[in-house]
Amino acid sequence: MPRRPSQRCSSTVISARYRGDATSSISVETGRVASSRCSAALLGAFAEEVSRSLRWRAKRLFGLKSVEDAHTGAITFVQRFDSALRLNVHSHVLALDGVYVEREAGALSFMALPAPSADEVLDVAQRTAKRVGALLEKRRRTLDGDDDAQALLAQDQPVLASCYSAAAEGKVLLGERAGQRTARLVRPEDARADEP
Repeated sequence: MPRRPSQRCSSTVISARYRGDATSSISVETGRVASSRCSAALLGAFAEEVSRSLRWRAKRLFGLKSVEDAHTGAITFVQRFDSALRLNVHSHVLALDGVYVEREAGALSFMALPAPSADEVLDVAQRTAKRVGALLEKRRRTLDGDDDAQALLAQDQPVLASCYSAAAEGKVLLGERAGQRTARLVRPEDARADEP
């Protein structure tokens, strides 16, 4: 009898970063996700929280009567690999750094917003995490790894399981460098002290 697909999202990570150079980043990474509907719901929750933040910031900054007066825009896409072409399913969101507001005669005017504060970035991350937890619970899914599915894969397709494991750990699987970290080409100015 064939087994049912996993009912878990093995690694959903919500991270928020704020760097002093006035750029901010919030990302939602969805590891092995059992369905595209689950992935779309997770990404939608994040995009809606970014939009919510932009609208409320615009209301406060520009004195709008309602958040409904501020219109946002964003596009999203799922990338299935990292810079080393390893399996790494994650999402990208490109959002406007401001809002459109309707003026006289229905004309839209773009109003740029300043970079979000660290607290505003953290608020979006926390609100997204809460929504993601509720979405997963509603779908009877979890953030925990699916040990049954991993064990089954290792039993049925051990080579593929080894490839997945090496890719997730960022390690070379075969050859002279087997077991070592994957080599990366990084510009010196982009190098991070916490990575080899």
